[in-house]
Amino acid sequence: MAYEHYRLSSVGLALSDALDELVAYGIISDEFIDRIMRQFDSSINSALANSVSSQMEFTGKLTSYRFSDDVWTLMFRDMQFRNGDDVVRVKNVKVVACGAVKAVLFPRVQ
Repeated sequence: MAYEHYRLSSVGLALSDALDELVAYGIISDEFIDRIMRQFDSSINSALANSVSSQMEFTGKLTSYRFSDDVWTLMFRDMQFRNGDDVVRVKNVKVVACGAVKAVLFPRVQ
């Protein structure tokens, strides 16, 4: 299972808009959109898991936490994010952490 929350990122929304436009012009079908979006979910999760190597430090006050359906939800207050010399302060932060699951949606046929 690939998580779908990256569909609301700027690249996910742009992909969705482009696909909607292709459906409006009759170039692709609704069923094909679903397949493309599932592949996007799998690809973005894989890319973030395997390609991102930067590190960031953060501190703050944990105000609440919850674990349900293999998903952690953490609420923080007065957060400070540090990446080298760059520091960003934020009043409230919600972190959603999902378990890593390797999914093969479209195996390659040779």
